[in-house]
Amino acid sequence: MAAAPHHPSGPLEQFAIEPLLPLHLGRYDLSFTNSALFMLLAAGLVTVLMTLSVKRGALVPSRLQSLAELFYEFIANMVRDNAGHDARRFTPLVFSLFMFILLGNLLGMIPYSFTFTSHIIVTFALALTVFLIVTVVAFAWLRWATLRGRRTYVYAFRVPQSRSQFTIYDAETRRTVTAGYHGLIYADPASGDMARLEAHMDAPKDFPFQEDAFEIDYGQVDIAGQSFLLPVKSLGWVRDGKLLTRNEIEFGEYRKYGADATVIFGGAQNQ
Repeated sequence: MAAAPHHPSGPLEQFAIEPLLPLHLGRYDLSFTNSALFMLLAAGLVTVLMTLSVKRGALVPSRLQSLAELFYEFIANMVRDNAGHDARRFTPLVFSLFMFILLGNLLGMIPYSFTFTSHIIVTFALALTVFLIVTVVAFAWLRWATLRGRRTYVYAFRVPQSRSQFTIYDAETRRTVTAGYHGLIYADPASGDMARLEAHMDAPKDFPFQEDAFEIDYGQVDIAGQSFLLPVKSLGWVRDGKLLTRNEIEFGEYRKYGADATVIFGGAQNQ
């Protein structure tokens, strides 16, 4: 009687993705794998634990409720310290991802289980999801507009104070603060060029300036036979109480400066 073939085992076999329910749609493999199974288990455990922990919502928390509150407070503080108060709306998303990854890692420590977070495609997909969500929320299409007789896209954007490098200075109080800002970007749908940039600061309520903003118009400018996208007009204004200061600048007379030079190599006898 012939012996059954022996397949050598190694330390990397625990990371192999195996199909549990084969499913193919044309050239695409949509099989339900061990990785998908443990993802569902991790998501299910997170849902059950969080539901049970907040089911009663007692003033004196139980051990499970205290654990859930501890995790949530940890994530909330981390988001606030790294992204500022304006990023608090992302706390539920970051908390959900944290618990999902935590349970996935804990499940992977059980013998004969599977650690789905060991595959870079999983962590890459989670990171890409966060990036797209944050980008769409912070930079979004707003409306159509007509600018200088041309139809343009209008995008809205916002930069929180924690990520801002925009500083404002008050000469009377000698106070300098870093302020967040928001604004609009007008873009030409045909060329993709920026047509206008508007920005408004989000100053602290106790700062003397109630308003500090600017807008810059861009256009194609011909210089030495080549076309460049350059500022053509800017407008800035600052409001301090009833005093409004405006500064309007028009850019023009762009020039290309050059020079010709001749370098001669030789000894003193050639001079």
